[in-house]
Amino acid sequence: MEVSATETMKEAVRNGIGQAIMSHRSCQREVQSGLLAGKTLPNFPAKRYIYLVYRKNKVLTPVVKAFIQEVRAMSQKEDQSPQ
Repeated sequence: MEVSATETMKEAVRNGIGQAIMSHRSCQREVQSGLLAGKTLPNFPAKRYIYLVYRKNKVLTPVVKAFIQEVRAMSQKEDQSPQ
């Protein structure tokens, strides 16, 4: 069976091995059900990295290439915006 790092972290917390810092979305179900406890970190500086993922070694259609170019352009504009 294959599990994500997030699932492994939740399993470790459930087994009393430690604590974890994770997104609300990734542990929402367990917190709502009472399986885990969660506390917000109001001033925690979180920056997420989002990836554009596509199959390697596959011929990309013109539409897919245009989409990739648009996403890259949007991300460059975001990087240049004042914080």
